[in-house]
Amino acid sequence: MALPTQEDLQTAVAVAVHAPSLHNTQPWRWAVRHAGLDLYADRSRMLTVADPDGRALHLSCGAALQHATLALRSEGWESDVVMLPADDDPNFLAAIRVTDQVKPQSSDSELVYAVLWRTSERRTFDDRPLPADVSEQLIRATESEGAHLHLIGGGPLADQVAVVVAHADAEQRADPAYRAELAAWIRTDPLAPDGIPLRQIPRLSGHLPRTSTPTRDLEVAGAGLLDVDVEASEHPTLAVVSSDTDDPYGWLTAGRGMSRLLLTATVEGVSASPLSQALEVPVARRALRAALGTVGYPQAMLRLGYLPPELPPLTLTPRRAVVDVLVHEEDQVPEEDS
Repeated sequence: MALPTQEDLQTAVAVAVHAPSLHNTQPWRWAVRHAGLDLYADRSRMLTVADPDGRALHLSCGAALQHATLALRSEGWESDVVMLPADDDPNFLAAIRVTDQVKPQSSDSELVYAVLWRTSERRTFDDRPLPADVSEQLIRATESEGAHLHLIGGGPLADQVAVVVAHADAEQRADPAYRAELAAWIRTDPLAPDGIPLRQIPRLSGHLPRTSTPTRDLEVAGAGLLDVDVEASEHPTLAVVSSDTDDPYGWLTAGRGMSRLLLTATVEGVSASPLSQALEVPVARRALRAALGTVGYPQAMLRLGYLPPELPPLTLTPRRAVVDVLVHEEDQVPEEDS
C-alpha cells in the first residue's frame, strides 16, 4: 500500500489548526509519525480558571482530531484513530494511522472547504427556525463521531436552559480571576495568531445580540460588570452535544461530534456560536444535565440560527502556523511549559 507523503500529513495539520477552541487558545501539538499523525495536548494554553479540569481543552483537541481525519479522507486516505493510546502520558491524546487508500468523496471535500470559512457568529440571528431536515442532518453528523445531539427550539425547556446559562454567565462575570483570564486572551493586534481579535467583540462592533440565551460578553474582560439586555429579539435553536462518559475519552468524542456538527451547519448555511458558560460552572452544568434529562453528559452548547441576508461575512479569526504546532518523527515533542 502506498503511504501518505509528508505534504499530505502537513496538509491535514493545516486543516486541523482551524478547529474551534475556547478563547481561540489552540491547545494542541501535532507530531508526524510513520503513516500518520500524533496529537498532543499543549497544557501551557489551558485556561486554568474557565477550564481547570482540561475538559474544554480535550473538546478543542477532539475537534482538531476530526478536522485532521476529514482532511486525510478528502485526500484519499482512510485512517484509524486510537484515542488516549498511552496510559503513562496524559498529553498524548490520539494516534491517527493511515490504513488504506480510498476514493475521495465530494461530501468530504465540501466539509473541508467549510473548515476554511467557518467562524463563530455572535451577531443577531433572524427569526427563521431550523428546518426539520437540517436538524436531522445535524443530529446524524454528531452521532457519526460517537457523540449525541439535543436540539432545543423553544418552549419551557428552552426557557429553563436560558435561566441556567444566565446564572452561569453572571457568576463568571462577577469573578475577577475569570475576567483577568479572559482579558489575557483578547488581542488588539489584528495579526495575532491566537486569542480573540478585538474586532470580534460584539458590543464594540455594535452587534451584541439581544437574545433569549445570553452570549458571552467578551468586553467584560476590560469593562467589569455590564448590563445585559432583557428584551430578547432572537430565540435561537440551542444545540447541546453530549457524550456517554464524563472523562477525557468522552470529552474528545464530544469534540469530534461538535466539529462535525459545526462543519455540517456551515455547509447548510446555519450560523453558530458557543454558549459554554453553563458548562464551565459546575453547579450550572449539573442543572443543565438535569433539565435535559439525558443519560449522557453535556459537553458543549451552541447557539444556532440564520443571519439576516444583508449582513456581510465576518473576517476569519487567525490561526497559528503549521510550523508552530508541528514536530517531525525525528524530533521530540516539546516539554510542557512550567
